[in-house]
Order: sequence, then structure tokens, then C-alpha cells
Amino acid sequence: MTSSFEATFGYPAGDNKVRLVDEADLAAVTELATVPVAAADLMAFYGYVGEVVLGDVGNGYFIHPAQLTLGHYREQGTVFLPADENPHGLVFASDGGGILFAADSKGAVHRSSAASFSSGFERVTENLTEFLDLIHRSVVRFAATGEPGLI
Repeated sequence: MTSSFEATFGYPAGDNKVRLVDEADLAAVTELATVPVAAADLMAFYGYVGEVVLGDVGNGYFIHPAQLTLGHYREQGTVFLPADENPHGLVFASDGGGILFAADSKGAVHRSSAASFSSGFERVTENLTEFLDLIHRSVVRFAATGEPGLI
């Protein structure tokens, strides 16, 4: 995607990376794992991946480092997910327009309707694997067509 970015868009690609976990990330994951609504698959993901930055894909996609997810939880608490049986979730990702993504306790991912922790959230995938697949397909689509993502 980045090799042809400048020729296509007229400016160089920004920072796009998948960063592996480090010691600071693991310390935050250990603390996040004690949060009652922390989904097991999100904690497993954070055991290997420290951060995902795809700033040039559409509006951008960002899976926050565990430290930031923990900071959101400390400052904002959980977000309300009205369609879920346990209506609380952790914000762990966002797009470049400020839309937030939260995982519920079973791992389903919900998307905010506005750039706010208190905006309404709707379910977009049943689990983190499906969410990651949507991001992957968004990267592939963007690389092939220049069109924004699918989420």
C-alpha cells in the first residue's frame, strides 16, 4: 500500500505500522485483564500486538496501545452498549474521524455513532477476529482502489 501511495496521492505515506508488544504494554495488559468487562480475545491480542497504526487507510484506523485503553478506562470508565446483555465495553480503537470502537465482555466490537464516549454504540462484528478481518479487507481495498475502508 505504501509503495505506491505517493504516486497515487501526491504526498508521501505517513506512519503505518503494526508494533509488537513491549514490556510497558504487557504491564498494562496485566492490569487490563483485571477489568471485569475485558474480553479474553482482546487481552490475547494485546499479548502479542502493542499497537496498530494505519493512518493512511481511508480516514485511518488505530488499535490503541493497551496503556491508552487502560487510560480511557481509568478516566472514562466503560462505555454503554445498549444492545448487549452486559451493556459495558472498553474503548480500544478509533478511526481518524474520531469514531470509537469498543469491545464488550464477550469480544463483540461496537462502533460509536459520533466522536464521543457517550454517543450511542452499535455492534459491527461478533468478535475481534471479524473486526481485524474488516480492517484487513479495508487495507486491501484501499491499496487496490484508493477507496476508504469498510467499517
